[in-house]
Amino acid sequence: MPRPADELFEQADLVTSFEVLEHTYSPLDFCTSVRRLLKPGGKALFTTLTSSGFDIQILGEHSKAICPPQHINFLSVEGLEILMKRAGFRNISVFTPGKLDVDIVANALQDNENLFESQKFVLELLKTKERRTAFQQFLREQKMSSHCWVWAER
Repeated sequence: MPRPADELFEQADLVTSFEVLEHTYSPLDFCTSVRRLLKPGGKALFTTLTSSGFDIQILGEHSKAICPPQHINFLSVEGLEILMKRAGFRNISVFTPGKLDVDIVANALQDNENLFESQKFVLELLKTKERRTAFQQFLREQKMSSHCWVWAER
């Protein structure tokens, strides 16, 4: 026999949501629902794209990640922290473990040689593998990669 919906709340120690937030009409409603599934002290892991990410910032309208109507929300790292607090989470930890931001920009340049003709810094940044690797590490450390993980606790 199916359980009433109210019985499903406060049942989980862990809830994961991989690459969903950017697809939701109301991220606050979604995150609040996830929190309600968790037992007190339970944890949630959200992964999503963030508008703070290097490749999305640099490529803008040329970014393949921006593809409405599938991706309808791009929050910044700060926006994700605020969202989680508003949804009632605590002990929120946001980090960007991404590895592809610089490669995504380099590939876009290969597809369109004129894409960064007025952005000499980007062209210099992409010149060597060592620079690209070091810069990607910097992006991870500074929470500036477009791939984001959020750990939050009920």
